[in-house]
Amino acid sequence: MLKNHVEPVDLAEKRDELVIKCKAELAEISQRFGQQAVEFLPEESSVDIHFPVDTYPVKIKSFNFDKNPEVSGVLHWR
Repeated sequence: MLKNHVEPVDLAEKRDELVIKCKAELAEISQRFGQQAVEFLPEESSVDIHFPVDTYPVKIKSFNFDKNPEVSGVLHWR
């Protein structure tokens, strides 16, 4: 992902898969908290999000929060 080798994902398709997969849990929530507890937004409310990147890192470095719990520096956003 950090090297821009990302396949596009159909989020509407993923949403539909998750709704089917979580059908029993969603029904339980609706039964426990009422029908208004679960609301599906209309399909036209979806938004495509694109994050422009000026440059990708040459070398990706891992960071271990267990060894170094404090982080400092500058996060570049353009």
